[in-house]
Amino acid sequence: MSIGKIIRKRRQEIGMKANELAKRIGVSQSFLSNIENDLKIPRFLLLRKIASELKMSMAAFDDLGGDSEAISSKGIKASGRELAILRDPSFAPMFEKEDMGNLSTLAKKELAEFYREVKSIDSERRNPDGTLKD
Repeated sequence: MSIGKIIRKRRQEIGMKANELAKRIGVSQSFLSNIENDLKIPRFLLLRKIASELKMSMAAFDDLGGDSEAISSKGIKASGRELAILRDPSFAPMFEKEDMGNLSTLAKKELAEFYREVKSIDSERRNPDGTLKD
């Protein structure tokens, strides 16, 4: 199930109107509609805000799309939630510059390499507007 479908399903389960959720998370109703219709991918921090307002765990996003949405590389598997983090442009500079704090040099290099590979594979699966290709 996609991010948008998970959000819409949970919002409807608790009886919350789209305009109410949009107001609570600080976005327009049309932007929320684009998220729920999988036309936009929310940044990680917005996704956390949505999960909080819908009283759901971020774990609900762990297996987005099942195995087809997960990516494995060199023995490391990225879940749907991890892919959402990797897609968030605010994280890109950290991964691209290998500036990851107190990790060992090897761990920084491997994580940066994994990020670039996952980003490449993920972008091949998406249209320019971020939606999944058919």
